Amino acid sequence: MDIYDKVEYNNILNSGVIALGGLLCEIDEYLPAPKILICTKCNCPGHTRKSCRLHYERCRRCGNNRSNGDHKECDTTCHHCGGEHQANDYKCPILLQFRRDLIQQLRENPNRLPSHIQMFIPQDCRT
Repeated sequence: MDIYDKVEYNNILNSGVIALGGLLCEIDEYLPAPKILICTKCNCPGHTRKSCRLHYERCRRCGNNRSNGDHKECDTTCHHCGGEHQANDYKCPILLQFRRDLIQQLRENPNRLPSHIQMFIPQDCRT
């Protein structure tokens, strides 16, 4: 549900309930996890393909050079952590730690954010 009136939004959120179709439903604010920049060439966080220093394109499934062989059905093993997921999966512990470190840097240096941006700190990163 989208609510565009800020006063109504805050009232509903503060009450913790909303009436829908004659039912009183408990609500909570949904804030998606902020996306981090992941290179589409090497699958590493923090930079883009244009500034990537890797000399080949790395498969996000197996981590090998994409120009060697067919990578449509290769075994899925993250080249960051060795887990059974693609290297660009946001559940990867290495990407999660990168995100936590980035949030910590922004908390310590809020002047790095534009003045019109309000930073949301995920619950698992709050102190």
